[in-house]
Amino acid sequence: MTDDSSSEMVATEAPLSRPTMVEVFTRQSVINLAVYTFLALHAVAFDQLLPIFLHTPRQVHTPANTSLPFKFSGGYGLDSSRIGTIYTMYGICGCLIQFLIFPPVARKYGVLNCFKACGLAFPVLCFVTPYTALIENPVTQQIALLIIMVFRSFATIFAFPCSIILLTNSAASLRVLGTLNGFAVSISALGRASGPAMSGAAFSWGLETGYVITAYYLLGFIAIIGAIPIWYLVESEGFSKTGDESEDDGEDEEHENELPRNIHANGEPSSHRRHSHTIKSESEDDEIARLESRMSSPIGIRGGSVGPGGPRKLSNGLAASNMGQGTGGTSFT
Repeated sequence: MTDDSSSEMVATEAPLSRPTMVEVFTRQSVINLAVYTFLALHAVAFDQLLPIFLHTPRQVHTPANTSLPFKFSGGYGLDSSRIGTIYTMYGICGCLIQFLIFPPVARKYGVLNCFKACGLAFPVLCFVTPYTALIENPVTQQIALLIIMVFRSFATIFAFPCSIILLTNSAASLRVLGTLNGFAVSISALGRASGPAMSGAAFSWGLETGYVITAYYLLGFIAIIGAIPIWYLVESEGFSKTGDESEDDGEDEEHENELPRNIHANGEPSSHRRHSHTIKSESEDDEIARLESRMSSPIGIRGGSVGPGGPRKLSNGLAASNMGQGTGGTSFT
């Protein structure tokens, strides 16, 4: 191997510089992390608490043990078989929402608008749920529960993908995306662990004292706190393949088409490769573009515009929009 080819390989395989904390934790990234943590906290806690509430024995409400609007207790008194049937219907409904309703709605109204609507829905659902225990007719009670669960399914299924898309778009470049996602998983794990612990203790205390609303009111207030930062989010345009927003799609395609001509299938340098001085002058952005040429394209990147602002080059283009507006041109305020 000649000296030129050796220097060629060294220059090509040079690792990218490590992202700094300043690059990872931008203002929008920090807000997104906080929102995602609160979302994981109250969403997981609610799902953990609901089957316990359904299995709790019913209470005969009398003036001695009931003082509305806050003091009452009891649950649904359902057995495990009926709870399993209800959750089966809940799962089927969730699949339909995930695959048939979420994509067109997110495209029309935009990811940020949908996320804001979910932020308003979560507290209301938490506050309303315990009052279904006051319904005396079991059939009417379970119908009311199914209605709440359907709305809950809409809110949950819309909120988590929207949060992930906004978090991804807040990354400054592909180089920091992996680190940002790692922090998101680690920090949200704190919410997933603490949420069920807090709500479980509050539910037990509420049953003992006759205030079954305690746990659900706790989750409702947590959902309100978690919804406040959503209104400070900005739907970013994502980041380009090369990190340079000024580069057009034609230059990106040139990078993509460059690789097959320069490298054989066995990975050895081709006789038609450029001179070593050209390879040495490649920047980190060129290395990122070459890496992404091997990656599959997320929805909406290629094949034309998805949102009014044009296709995003790297972020999920499922609900591409401009500043919180979807393709329908409406804005949620």
